[in-house]
Amino acid sequence: MDGVVLVGNPPFLPTGYGKQLKMIGQYLMKRYKVLHISDYGYDLSQFDFDGVTVAPVCEKKADRENGLSNTYIQETVNTWLSRNSIDRWVMIALGDLHKWGDLFHEFPSAVIAPIDRDTLTEREVETLRQSIPVAMSIYGQKTIEENGLVSAFSLPHVCEPATISKSKIAIRSTRHWEINPGCFTVGFWGDFSKRKSPQRILQAWSEFSMGKSNVKLWIHHSNHPQMEKPNEAAWFEAHITDTSCGWTDKDLNTNLKGLDALLHCSNQEGFGVLQIEAQMQGVPVINTDYGPMPELNFRKEMVVGVDGYREGNDYGLPSVAGIVVRLQALFEEWEQQINSGANLNPVEEYLPDRVFPQYLDGLLNYMFKHYYPPLTKIRPKKASHIGLVSTYGINCGIATYTQMLAESLKDLGH
Repeated sequence: MDGVVLVGNPPFLPTGYGKQLKMIGQYLMKRYKVLHISDYGYDLSQFDFDGVTVAPVCEKKADRENGLSNTYIQETVNTWLSRNSIDRWVMIALGDLHKWGDLFHEFPSAVIAPIDRDTLTEREVETLRQSIPVAMSIYGQKTIEENGLVSAFSLPHVCEPATISKSKIAIRSTRHWEINPGCFTVGFWGDFSKRKSPQRILQAWSEFSMGKSNVKLWIHHSNHPQMEKPNEAAWFEAHITDTSCGWTDKDLNTNLKGLDALLHCSNQEGFGVLQIEAQMQGVPVINTDYGPMPELNFRKEMVVGVDGYREGNDYGLPSVAGIVVRLQALFEEWEQQINSGANLNPVEEYLPDRVFPQYLDGLLNYMFKHYYPPLTKIRPKKASHIGLVSTYGINCGIATYTQMLAESLKDLGH
């Protein structure tokens, strides 16, 4: 049997990268042995997680502080190979490009690239050049090619199918739903760092909500170390939750379905699976016309134009006025009880059973052929070829005799 090594966020952490790798692993384990080497999150012995072998970050404290190394990856893979009957293996990594560098140059690897801006740094190009580059979006594929690399493969975002049987009315009428069910409720969920444009979003919400008593903003943040503090008034008036609530995937999708809109106007988003998850529940998304995000919005009129940049010409900031206009449009649809949800047909194109057979299978077939090419058999042009199977090139009688025999046969024209 062949094997696949995944490298990235652990599959049991509720991050976008972790969930993507978890779904890749669950799909591949039907035909391959799968090892998942974590890039952060815990430090334990290897264990089985739903049929996938999960390896820790690193067992030594010093190594863990320095991050993964080629030596550690090789040792982990060797341990895994010694415990399984694996003929060939390849590696697929997913994570922020800037942290990999030349980490995978010794291995038969492909790197999935979540690209969030128009330019790539030298380190990011180095990461992609040493492996098979795999774009995660049409935007990412274009950016890779514009930076001098040919991306022959893509592997889009995927979203787990999640059917919530309760209606929006039923969800909002339970004790679990702490917001007045009669309010137009908008979610602003994420790490609340500068990547999510918190100041612009809160300014837009302040302008939109002025004079309206039946609107509510729900902020769900992740206690990110780079989290920005909003002004106290907006923070106080919003409904606040965070990741300490311990939502399961079902909780996440239930709460998403209860929203009237998701406000996801990031200025730096290479992945953005939350946008797909929301639309899977029929919830419209307002996002930014930057990076791959427009690809993920199936109501194109809800994409907000860029008004300036965060750092130089990178990371397009959403227009405050553009956010206000779109919030008002969805609010008016809500008042008129118009079904403003997303068209589910394009959303379903991001389900694993649609994406993986089309994109992942082709990538792996290419990798195994590229890294393990079949032996080429060529018939000799002349019939007088002689093959010797023997000891050769060392100081012993058999090797000495073999060398003498070979030289004699060459002198005879063989």
